Amino acid sequence: MRENNHIHWQRPRPLGERVAGSCSSRRLASASGSPSGRFVAVVAALVFSAGLAACSNTSNIETVPRSESTITTISDVPFSAHFEIVDTELVAGENGSGWIVLDNRTGAPIVSKACTLYTPELRRSGRGQDLPALTCAGLWMIAVGEMRVPITFSTLDSMCSGSQNRGLGSCLPDGKPPKLEPNDYELTAWSMDRNLPTPPPVKIHVTP
Repeated sequence: MRENNHIHWQRPRPLGERVAGSCSSRRLASASGSPSGRFVAVVAALVFSAGLAACSNTSNIETVPRSESTITTISDVPFSAHFEIVDTELVAGENGSGWIVLDNRTGAPIVSKACTLYTPELRRSGRGQDLPALTCAGLWMIAVGEMRVPITFSTLDSMCSGSQNRGLGSCLPDGKPPKLEPNDYELTAWSMDRNLPTPPPVKIHVTP
């Protein structure tokens, strides 16, 4: 009786499909000396090389594309400060308000001996208020995390003088400081404690 030879056909896998053990180095079985055997060996070698290339490429693919939107803007400095202002446009003569936010990521509380943590002021062209420094026996404990320090600042020219000297503006006849001229100013803050971070300035627009 003649025996039938059954040919089993297997669906080819798409290029790049991950198969268990497909990326490991394996030897190709030597083909028979027949032309068809050599042809099968050549085809198998090409498929094997393509599989290795696909494996090496997929190992270098990033799962999350790099883009500007994925880059964080959090400061790398473990102890930093920044302003949070209620209104950056004020009428001359009004008081502004907001907070200086201290971000302590050092892992331990920070102690400050400054009587007032920060003194805010408006500056224009490098000219600011020359306010006296206050000292006291109190201590500030800045815990780990965020600490919000409330602040207020004036749109009056506290650097006025009774006479025209040192390039300062004149005070009002009653001795009170005049309103700041309408313009753009920089809100800054300073502290007697040099270990405290300085918040970046914020632009404040003063209107008539």
